[in-house]
Amino acid sequence: MDAEGQRRIKALVELAKTEKSPWNAFGHLRKALGDTTWIATIRNTLQSASTVSIPQSYLDFWELGVNGFFTLNLDRLASRAFSECFAGRALREFNGTDSHSHSDVLRSGHQFVANLHGTLENDRSWVLTQPDFENLCRLPAYRSLVQSCFASRIVLFAGVSADDQAAGGHLLKLQEAGVNLGGHYWLTNRNDQSTDTWAEKAGLNRIYYAATEEDHSEFTQFIKDLKGYLEPVPKPPVFELAPVRRRGGLLQIT
Repeated sequence: MDAEGQRRIKALVELAKTEKSPWNAFGHLRKALGDTTWIATIRNTLQSASTVSIPQSYLDFWELGVNGFFTLNLDRLASRAFSECFAGRALREFNGTDSHSHSDVLRSGHQFVANLHGTLENDRSWVLTQPDFENLCRLPAYRSLVQSCFASRIVLFAGVSADDQAAGGHLLKLQEAGVNLGGHYWLTNRNDQSTDTWAEKAGLNRIYYAATEEDHSEFTQFIKDLKGYLEPVPKPPVFELAPVRRRGGLLQIT
């Protein structure tokens, strides 16, 4: 690059480094690289996703019998985990931009994976910058799908920051519209006051666990506890039959 080109790229990179919002930071990097290099770089960075070992937590959640995943990742690990757990069983999988074709997914009874921010193979489905996210949220079918899920299902946020606008931000928007959604859950190792206050406002029940950079064993223990729990089965009511005698044309219970 000539001197002017170098200055422009370096300025955008430095701006990305200081940007608090990852959405905006990615936008600056996209401008710095250009669309062709941007797409190639993202794919090169995540290319191992198709062969990497599937994290055990994905397998564990499917074995719990969850209805589906709303994933914000491009790696398709959730769908790979389903295939490993239930070989031969059909899975309904789609991208967030294609929500208009899957509005019936919740009532269909099929387990599903909604790749809300797209998949690595389809760069047109990617939602990585602020304009991408705003365009996605403008799609009526996408908004309807997410809102229906929050209104009709119990949602557990796991492995994600629920206060990210792409995750729990939908809860706040629904509450601002006067929709009472009931309680959802957030499995998190963040226990600071600001996080707790945000979660209260969003209607999220917190399930806290301790973790370090290398050790998230309590996360695994949470799933293990759920798998080991058996809900008590209520005993059926017992009806005692009283003697019956006929009187005239009527039956009387005595």
